[in-house]
Amino acid sequence: MSIGDWLKVHAKDWIPLDFLRATVRHVLRIIAPAGTPTFELPETKLTVVPGPRVQLNLGVAGIILPAPGRYTVQVTADRTPVFNTSFAIEQGEEKEFQSS
Repeated sequence: MSIGDWLKVHAKDWIPLDFLRATVRHVLRIIAPAGTPTFELPETKLTVVPGPRVQLNLGVAGIILPAPGRYTVQVTADRTPVFNTSFAIEQGEEKEFQSS
C-alpha cells in the first residue's frame, strides 16, 4: 500500500490530502513510422495523486492512418514522455475483407 493510499484510509479526517495531488498537462499522440505525429489530442490538464501508476482513460475515434507500418502511441505529462507503446498496421488484399 502506498503512503497516499494509507493516508486516504487512516488519516482522512485529520490531514488535508490536497498536498498529495498534482496537476499535470497531458497529451496523447500517434506517431507515424516516419517519425512525424499523425494524430494528437489537445493538451488537457489532469489532477492526479502521484504514485507508481496513474490510470488515464482516453477514447479516440475516426483516426485515419496514412499507410501501413508500425505506429507509436505516446503520452506526455508536462511535455515529458511518460509512456510509449506501438502497434502495427498491415495492408491486406480487398478479397481478404469481403464476407463469403
